[in-house]
Amino acid sequence: MSLVPASAYIVPADVNAPGATPTQLQNACDDACALADSYIQKKKQLPLLQWGADLKGACRKIARYLALADRGFDPANAADQAVVMGYKDALGWLKDIARTDGDAELVGCVDSSPTLEEEGP
Repeated sequence: MSLVPASAYIVPADVNAPGATPTQLQNACDDACALADSYIQKKKQLPLLQWGADLKGACRKIARYLALADRGFDPANAADQAVVMGYKDALGWLKDIARTDGDAELVGCVDSSPTLEEEGP
């Protein structure tokens, strides 16, 4: 099995992480997309050719968490607590995507599996 590079579902400009450096933002985006791919590959053939706002939003929440984790969190700060909650929600959604009996779906997703021609009458 060959490794497929992580898809770029988001870019640093998509992530609101005050105090994070451009390098931290890029690394967070790369890591968030790779993490998402690790779950998605259980149901879809990578790379994805098209994806929806649901996947982009989950990756954005994960990247924000990763970037702010590099910068540092204040556990007493409500905004930082919201970032942690968003990360946990996004990760839970990805786990549900990967489960064979999960209810979550990837909206607007087109994977790279071969298209099958249907036979006509």
